Amino acid sequence: MSQSIEAALVPGGPVGAGAPVRVLGLTDLAAGTPLHQAPANLWLQLLPANPDGTRAMAEVDQGLAKLTSISEGLEVKKLAERIGDVTAAPPRSTVRQELAFLRVPALHLTAIWLKGDEGNDADDVVIPNDGPIEPLVPGRHYPMAEFQRIVGAMAAERLAKTKDDMGG
Repeated sequence: MSQSIEAALVPGGPVGAGAPVRVLGLTDLAAGTPLHQAPANLWLQLLPANPDGTRAMAEVDQGLAKLTSISEGLEVKKLAERIGDVTAAPPRSTVRQELAFLRVPALHLTAIWLKGDEGNDADDVVIPNDGPIEPLVPGRHYPMAEFQRIVGAMAAERLAKTKDDMGG
């Protein structure tokens, strides 16, 4: 069900476009589990812009094919703008990349993931949306290895401060 960046989530585009979302926990990130191994949990769908310019997105549970949430606001608007920037920019690589998303609720992180060949992280780029915890910079294009090293350290630090009964 994956599709190229050009076909997925074009701001203001058809409602039928969407991309997979991998929701990640701290334990897997701290352990350095490759993100390609994480299953897609959700399917994210940007909805067409309203006449006043506001944006909304819908999320569908990948396993149940059931709507789980509809969100709107500044974070969704920024995400739509970042997707627009990515789709309008000349490709940074000759490798075909697919659009996906990463979400780490415990780190308040949503990021665009431009996936290269499956399992080849060298072609992957991750772009955090607004609101991530430092040292991540919103809108910066991170090679997968650097992104995974940064969030792995953030996850390990968060887990070290978490009581056993709080989970990770």
